[in-house]
Amino acid sequence: MKKPVKLKPKKKVFVPEIQVNKNEKLINPKNGSTSFGFVEITDSSPSLIEGEIFLPHGEAYSYRNGFGAEHIWRKHANDMKAAGFETRDDVSAYVAEIIREGSLVQSEFDKHGEAQDLKVVRNPIGLAILKYKGRPNFGFYQVITAFRKNDPDGNVVGTIRDKIM
Repeated sequence: MKKPVKLKPKKKVFVPEIQVNKNEKLINPKNGSTSFGFVEITDSSPSLIEGEIFLPHGEAYSYRNGFGAEHIWRKHANDMKAAGFETRDDVSAYVAEIIREGSLVQSEFDKHGEAQDLKVVRNPIGLAILKYKGRPNFGFYQVITAFRKNDPDGNVVGTIRDKIM
């Protein structure tokens, strides 16, 4: 009796994805630059810092964790589509609709009076969460996420200007 022939499994072909720098700043389609605006603080809290806003390409570590455009698309694509932004390429336009001249900036404070991440509110489209990166006066705000929420919590601490003056 013949022994059965063992077939070798076919080798899987690995097609590498396009490598992108997670910190690469995406273009704001409203102004053609990488700036999505400037946080102007109107509150007197010393823990609040003014700074320019950028949207990084980012990454999505998991469904719940990540930052930037990649995280926004992975986690909040349904919110984007409900607002008329259909594809991953529309993330910059979606964020630009939320973060725009005159949008309110809110923050919650911890028990020590320190400001937490900032929220830029543009109802009814949604809100964006910003995180300051770098040293005071030498850093910038990075968009962590953006999604639909009509009743955000927090105190108004500032507004958005188009660019640094």
